[in-house]
Amino acid sequence: WTWVDPVLTLVIAGYILFMSFGLLRKTSRILMEGTPPGLSLDAVKETIENLDGVDNVHHLHVWELDEHHKALEAHVRIVENRQSHSILRKQIKDLLENKFSISHSTLELEDSSDAHRCGDEGMIRPED
Repeated sequence: WTWVDPVLTLVIAGYILFMSFGLLRKTSRILMEGTPPGLSLDAVKETIENLDGVDNVHHLHVWELDEHHKALEAHVRIVENRQSHSILRKQIKDLLENKFSISHSTLELEDSSDAHRCGDEGMIRPED
């Protein structure tokens, strides 16, 4: 009977390791600031670009703060003289919250004629 204790210990340890793999994958994605599963960056970009007054969206990054909160950072090039920056910013933030459940967004609004354009015109995508 002296062998029962080590065998049960190994079985229980194996079970705990097996059950933790799913949790490790999810927490690793959060810690590495990966794009939330099921969220299409192309859909987010297209939705913002379809708003009146938006010319282009670039340097787009969406990640999870925790299991229930998503964050977004993006540069939004706007058409000049369309509307106030604060009104457009509020429209974008409301749209992101309602359509994609993105509760925290940081938006940098840029004028179309801005001479200091961002060099990064793409999206930050995770490597799968």
